[in-house]
Formats: sequence, C-alpha cells, structure tokens
Amino acid sequence: MRAGTWRRTTVAVATAGLLLLSTGSAFVVSASTGTMTITKSTTLTADHDGNIVIATDKVTLDCAGRTVTGDGTGAGILLDGRSRVTVKNCRVTAFEDGIRIEATAGRSSRNTLVANTAFGNARNGYLVMDSSGDRLTRNIARDNRYWGYNLLRSTDELLSGNEATSNQHRGFELNGSSHNRLEYNRATENGPAWGTGVFVTDGSNANVLEYNVASENVGTQVNTDGFRVQDSSDNVLRGNVANGNATWGFIVYAWQGSASGNLLEGNTANGNAILGFAVNSADANTLTGNSADGNGGSGFDLGRSNANTLRNNVSSNNGGAGFAINISSNNQVVGNVARKNTWGGFATSEATAGVFSGNTSEQNGADGFAVYASRNLVIDGNVVRDSAANGFLIEGTTDSRLIGNSAVGNGSDPGVGFWIRGGSDRNHLEQNVAKDNGNAGFLVESSNGVGFVANTASGNAWDGFAVRDSAAGALNGNVAIGNEKNAFLFERTSSLQVENNVAKGSPWACFALLDTHGATLVGNTASGCSAGFQLDWGATGNTLTGNTANNNNHDGVGGNGFSLGNASDNVLSGNTANGNSFGFNLNAYRSEDGKVVIPATQNTLTRNTANANTSYGFAASDGANDNTFSHNTAHANGEFDALEAGPGTNHWIRNNFGTTYGI
Repeated sequence: MRAGTWRRTTVAVATAGLLLLSTGSAFVVSASTGTMTITKSTTLTADHDGNIVIATDKVTLDCAGRTVTGDGTGAGILLDGRSRVTVKNCRVTAFEDGIRIEATAGRSSRNTLVANTAFGNARNGYLVMDSSGDRLTRNIARDNRYWGYNLLRSTDELLSGNEATSNQHRGFELNGSSHNRLEYNRATENGPAWGTGVFVTDGSNANVLEYNVASENVGTQVNTDGFRVQDSSDNVLRGNVANGNATWGFIVYAWQGSASGNLLEGNTANGNAILGFAVNSADANTLTGNSADGNGGSGFDLGRSNANTLRNNVSSNNGGAGFAINISSNNQVVGNVARKNTWGGFATSEATAGVFSGNTSEQNGADGFAVYASRNLVIDGNVVRDSAANGFLIEGTTDSRLIGNSAVGNGSDPGVGFWIRGGSDRNHLEQNVAKDNGNAGFLVESSNGVGFVANTASGNAWDGFAVRDSAAGALNGNVAIGNEKNAFLFERTSSLQVENNVAKGSPWACFALLDTHGATLVGNTASGCSAGFQLDWGATGNTLTGNTANNNNHDGVGGNGFSLGNASDNVLSGNTANGNSFGFNLNAYRSEDGKVVIPATQNTLTRNTANANTSYGFAASDGANDNTFSHNTAHANGEFDALEAGPGTNHWIRNNFGTTYGI
C-alpha cells in the first residue's frame, strides 16, 4: 500500500501535511513526519520523524519494527489519560521520554506496551506516571540518559520480561508506586552515573519483584546497586539475581522515611564490589534463603537496623565477614551458613538484645563469631568449624548468654574455641563444646562475673578452661578431657566459685590456681594429669573442699594429687587423693636459675584422705613452712604416709597415718 492511500474510510489519523482515512482493522501508514495523532489502530510501514500521540482508547499502534525519532523534547509516543491501548514493536529514540503513559488529561489505565525498544532518549526510556493496571512486557530500554523504566505514582503495574541496559542512571525505578509487580526483567550495565539496576523508593510499598536480574551495573557513584529498596515498605523480592554490581547487590535503606516489612527471599548476590546484601537504618525486614558469594566486602551487612530477621541464608567466599551486624538491636540471625569468608563468619558490634541461633560458620579466615561492645545477646546452638582464628570471640560484651554452641578445629592464630575478654562481664556459657582447637577451649581474660555451666573442652592444644585477670566468675559441672596443657587454669583471679567440674588427661595440671585469691573449689574431680590441683605463683586465701584427685600419673610419669608451691593461707578440707605419686605435696616455687625459692606457708590441710599413692600421702619439703596438717588420713602409700623433709617446720595434729618420716 502506498503512502497516502486508504481502505474503507471512517476514522482519521493526522500527520503533518497528511490526512489518512481507513475503516479496516488498522491503518497502514508510511513516510510520515511531524506529530502523528492516532485515533484508530495503526500499523507503520516506514520510520516516523516526529512524535506520536494516542488520542483514543482501545486502539493498537504497531510500529512493525519501525523507528520513531524526535528532537530531544517531549514524549516519543504519548498515552495521556488513555485506557486499553496497545503499543508494540516500536523503536523510539531522541526524545525526552521514549514512551510515556500519564494522566494529565484524565485517568490512564490498563494499557499494554509490548516488544518496544526505547533508546538514546534524554530522560526515560519508558515513563508510567499516575497510572494503574498497565502491562509492559518484552520491551527494551538502552542508552537512555537517566532511567530505562520509571514508574511514578502508579499502581497495579506489571513489568515482565523487559530489559534495561546501558542507561546512565537506573534500569528500573519505582517512585511513590505501590502494589506493582516486576518479574523476569533484566537490568544490566547501567551507568556510569548512579547505575542502579532496580530502584524502589519514596514510599513504593507492597510491590512484588520476582526472578529479575540486575547485574554488572557499573556506575561511578556510591549507590550503584543491583536492587535498592529505599524509604519503602512491605515489598517482596524473591528469586532475583544481582551479580557484579559496582557497590551492593541488594540494599534496604531508610534514608528519609521508613523501610520496614520488606521480604527478601531466595535471592542471589555474587561478585558485587562491596556488599552482597545490606540493611541500613531499616527495621523489621526479613531476609531468608538468600545467597551471597564472592562479594568484595561482607555477604550480609546490617547497620543501625533493628528487629530484622536473617534466616537460612548462605554467605561464602566474601572479602569481609559472612554476616556483619552493627549498632543494631533485637535482630534475629537464625540458621544461616557462613563459609570461607576472609574476615570471619559472623561479626557484630554495639548490638543489643539480638539472637544468633543455629548458625554455622566454616573455614572462615578470621573468627567464626566475633562480638564487640554488645549486650544482652543470646548466642545459642551455633557451630563453628575450622576458622583461621577463634571460634567465638566476645570482647567488651556484657550480660549475654552462649548456650549449646560448638567450636571445633579452629586454627592457631590464636585458635581459641571461646574467648571472653576485655571487660566482657556477667556473660553466661552453658552446654557449649570446644574441641580440637589450636589454643584454649575456653579463655576468659579481664572479664568479671562470667559463668560456665556444663560445658565441655576436649583435645584443645592449650588449656581446656582458662580464666585470667578476672573476678567473681563461676564454673559448675564443666568437663575438660585430653587438653594439651592444663584442664582448668585460674591465673591472677579472685573470688571464683568452681564446683563439680571434671578434669581428665592433661599433661600439666587438672586444676591450676596461679596467683589466684579467694577461690572456692568444691566437689571437683581430677585424674590423669601431672597434678590434680596445683596452687602456685602466690595463690592465697583459696578454699578447696570435697574435691577428688585420683590417679594423676600422666603418660607414665607420676603426678601429685594436690601440689602447693608458692601458696599461702589456703584451706584444703575433706579432699581425697588416691593412686597418685604424691597425695598432698607442699613444696616451693623455684625460678629457672634456682635463685628464687618461695615455699608454701601457712596453709591448712584438714580431714583430707590420701591412700595408695606410690610415694607419699602427705609431704612437706623444700622449705615448706608453718603449714598445719590436722585430722587427715593416709594409709598404704608406697614410701611413707607422711613426710617432712625440712628445712621448714610444720604442724602435724591428730592425723591418722600409718608410716611417717621426719614428723
């Protein structure tokens, strides 16, 4: 059909200098310029130089792959106040907006844009403004100066299977637009300005974004994200992919408003330059079943955000921590996995009243869990394996509970299973397991009022439990087996309560009290160590009652049940030491060069029992002086039941001994 011809005339389509009339199913128009006004379904057979205005409802414009070219102003194809219009197969370029749906002339709704391409426009590829119920499918927006697709104050829109690439700012933006659906869209290589793939902002609430891809967006500005939800609530992001973006994969951010109630589920963020998933100043959001791999910083990062839930997410091979939670409160971090991240599995600072439960940290480059300057946390049922540094590092953190966690096989730098330090007061550890770590199983330093109940330390390369420079702690019902130094070490401590613990098979002491003051040890059991209970380095004022130290002979070398060196004013009563080399051995501390000798003095041993030890039941030697032994019992010991071998003088009162020497 030639330009300017028609079939069955009834309705007009106007172009500059040309009037075409037709009554068929569609006009066929070619070689047109100026403003084309569509009042009937129309098909182009040639390019159009100028804009197109849809002037009636329920019509179809089919450009059939032809190009509509403008002068940098206005809308290439305008639907103003239109309903049920279809625009398809158009290529639109060099306008302010490629295709625009708006409601200046009246309500606009239920239009369809399909298989169009908007490129090289001064602002938007597609602008949908104050409209509802429109459908945009299989369109392309590329090389537009600002946005590929911009939904402004619009609702119930469907964008499906569209592409946005190389737009200078954002691929897709929802601004003040709620109850819309974006699915199977792609936003790639947008930039170099802001470069966000999908941007949901300014009160865009209750939208659903599913199975979209926002990757390789490369803007030079700080906010070059895959998906950004800003000042918007109750949105669902499910099954989306954000890979290789210049900053974040996904971010939920309350900048000037609220960003709460958003759900991010089953999304993937890999290889982004900074973070995989970020929640910034945003409350009560849920991230579940997401995956972050190979991002430059942390996989998941929460900052200044409260009452959020992170559940069943996986964070691997990231350059920061697997999960970082900072300056936040009441967050729930449950059932997540952090694996092979450079700066550890889970890291939190200045957090309050949060819960970390049932998470797994494996083969991370620093600590499995690192908690700084926090309080009132619950850390329960987590597993840390094979960290390069520590299993659990708790520093400057108070009033928190660690229950039922496991730290296994963590490294030697320094490789502590559970390390409580730096003013971490009044924390409670219960039913945790520290096994095969490169340093101590449990270590407390400079922290007061720490409680241990029913924890287990086994096979650790240093002490099972160590408490240093701390006061007023309590250990009850814990077990230390086969650790390579001491089972329990208390060094420069005061006022500890140590009850009903079990220590076995350590080459040093089962219980070592070094420069420890005012400790109470009751009902503890020690076996298979070089010393069951060792008091030295100025241990004073401690009370040991009802403890048992039997068969302390490690690797065939005879050991002591109770050994007191540089120790004074301690009281040992009602204890039992059987089957050791020495039952109770009071001697002296000697420096390595032998020039400093500090003996045990003014200790009281009463109503203790020492039977069947291979050497002596009770011995005072090497200058031990002014100690009192009263109402003790010793029989069937290998050399003598009791020995005093000077030069000190001790007090032996109403004891029940078989054989003695020097008494």
